[in-house]
Amino acid sequence: MQCPHCQAEIDAKFHTFALGEDPDGAWQVATTRCPVCDRIIAQLVTDSGRTYPAWPPSSLRPTLSRDVPEPWRSDYHTACQVMCYSEEAAAALARRLLARLLQEQLRLEGRDLSELISKAAALVQMPSYLKEVLDLFAQATHLTADNPKATYPDRLVPVEPGEAQWTLDVVESFLEFEFISRARVERRASALREKLGLAKSDQGADVQEGVEH
Repeated sequence: MQCPHCQAEIDAKFHTFALGEDPDGAWQVATTRCPVCDRIIAQLVTDSGRTYPAWPPSSLRPTLSRDVPEPWRSDYHTACQVMCYSEEAAAALARRLLARLLQEQLRLEGRDLSELISKAAALVQMPSYLKEVLDLFAQATHLTADNPKATYPDRLVPVEPGEAQWTLDVVESFLEFEFISRARVERRASALREKLGLAKSDQGADVQEGVEH
């Protein structure tokens, strides 16, 4: 698993202790310590299999790279944090975030989320794997024009088991494409320019000089 404190990949062995029973069922607390950052990780566990993060109070999904700017990063993490309390709320926040990303980052216009996804899939610059992800997501969630999930993305509506996770997976894939991959390429390009002793302006001047000659 990934440590929710430092995001290091760890082989966590939880120690479980019974807390007692109440009308909601039997409760346990599971704790472990990250061997990398030495911080405590605690979870509340029910006999129905539900797990609630107790410390740190965050989702068990991986933390996004700092390459993702605000407010996208915090909005994504907010959707992740409410997952264990309400999958409907997490899915609604993730759908709203996806709609905003398609509108603001890709400059798309559409009457609903299903139309935005269709237009995104038609873009030449959109990689084929992401087009397939968007298409499969629309099919799996029945995202049609007459579905409230499409017309009102942030509305709380019933979702299928795992649907909130699917929606967050799609948002994460888009954030990876739009921000993280580009930042990674830019860092590599900067490192190569530094190795060659070139600045961006030098590179442009060299190209222009070659054209003139």
